Amino acid sequence: MSRILPGFLFAGLSCAVVLPAQALVAHEQQAASAEIRRTGFGVPHIVAADERGLGYGIGYAYAQDNLCLLANEIVTVNGERSRYFGPDKATLEQRNNMASDLLFQWLNTPEALADFWKAQPPEIRQLMQGYVAGYNRSLAEQTTQGLPQPCAAEWVRPISTDDLVRLTRRLLVEGGVGQFTEAFAGAQPPSAQKPLQVDSQQVQALQLAAARNERFALERGSNAVAVGRDLSANGRGMLLANPHFPWGGGMRFYQMHLTIPGKLDVMGAALPGLPLINIGFNQHLAWSHTVDTSKHFTLHRLQLDPKDSTRYLLDGKSIAMAKQQVSVEVRQPDGTLKVVPRIIYSSKFGPVVQWPGKLDWDDKFAFSLRDANLKNDRVLQQWYAMDKADSLKAFQDSVHRIQGIPWVNTLAVDAKGQALYMNISVVPNVDAVKLAKCSDPRIGTELIVLDGSRRECNWDVSPEAAQAGIYPSSRQPQLLRTDFVQHSNDSAWMVNPAAPLKDFSPLIS
Repeated sequence: MSRILPGFLFAGLSCAVVLPAQALVAHEQQAASAEIRRTGFGVPHIVAADERGLGYGIGYAYAQDNLCLLANEIVTVNGERSRYFGPDKATLEQRNNMASDLLFQWLNTPEALADFWKAQPPEIRQLMQGYVAGYNRSLAEQTTQGLPQPCAAEWVRPISTDDLVRLTRRLLVEGGVGQFTEAFAGAQPPSAQKPLQVDSQQVQALQLAAARNERFALERGSNAVAVGRDLSANGRGMLLANPHFPWGGGMRFYQMHLTIPGKLDVMGAALPGLPLINIGFNQHLAWSHTVDTSKHFTLHRLQLDPKDSTRYLLDGKSIAMAKQQVSVEVRQPDGTLKVVPRIIYSSKFGPVVQWPGKLDWDDKFAFSLRDANLKNDRVLQQWYAMDKADSLKAFQDSVHRIQGIPWVNTLAVDAKGQALYMNISVVPNVDAVKLAKCSDPRIGTELIVLDGSRRECNWDVSPEAAQAGIYPSSRQPQLLRTDFVQHSNDSAWMVNPAAPLKDFSPLIS
């Protein structure tokens, strides 16, 4: 069967061939084209001549399969859940809507989005632009036909490249401030706390947040075993990838095969809104990720000015906390909307967070969180470089050079029978000596808490690192073997018992 679909705006879409278990879709856009062939279980195989066309195919296919999921995540990262669903409901990750909205209104400012976009090379921009066009085309078609019941609602809308940046930044902070959503939203100076008594519902939310923080590596964990030529039957590398990411929500993987002839041929899985492969394989190598046990943020105990609890002392000098007003539209019981403003307080380290009984904001102290991945604008470049790698060395070199992996280990094998482990991610540059001198042992948690009253306790800066304040890749664990490496969410120490990895910063692994 063959038919041609009418043109829509600047994009022409045609269904050239339809077979019982396979479909082909072609798209013309500014001298670019994409084909989507679906094989068993509906897996899309997308071929394009360039990144814009490839992104178009990815966005179109993803919207066909996951329109409601991505539309819901777009609402979340725009800080609009209270507007559409009410402030007391929860996200798919069971975070309070109002707290989530406050976090994302603060995180995804126009300035932050513009800075991230400016840092992207043309290839990444074209992938994202194509993705947006493909998603919006599919949305328009599904709207005409009737949207799926779960998202036949006003909150489903066309997306923009800003929305994809918001989704990416949400992914980045999952290992940092994203774990402190309720503690972030509840932080108020002592003078404002009395009229805002913490009720039982808020206490329960904070308790759930604390438990979620402790379970992060386990729930998002994953296992991987990379076998080299010494132990494989055919003398080539073998990889067992066992990701533990959830089956629903903004961290659910999506399988696809991406091809730009002569440039890219990679298959694997991607997270929602990402126009590339996160874990997968190409003709030369295969790789997977496991959540690491490294620290990707630090807390800083602020010594407050006795005269004003919104000022803190740094080397004896009183500094005013920065105040950023964010506003959340909140749906009322009668359906009307009310704008609720909130002031977010930050020190030079980052936003103030507050957990009653653990991280209290009183007249003497407050706690500020510094997330290393807030400055990571390299993450998409990193995964695309890995997708294109034509050798294990090129793959490894890209991770060393770009340093865009946010909070996971990487295990890989190649056709030559090499097995590689890298615990190279975005980690604060704080060594054991500084930690001993600057950490606050009185907190009684496993969190890293540094003295925020002394500049000498801030992160060190290495000229070798891709970002100020993080460890360079050369000082993070890595191991290349021909027998095996493995990881199951423990430290990097025993990825291969024959070659223990040790003597790294306590923040690493």
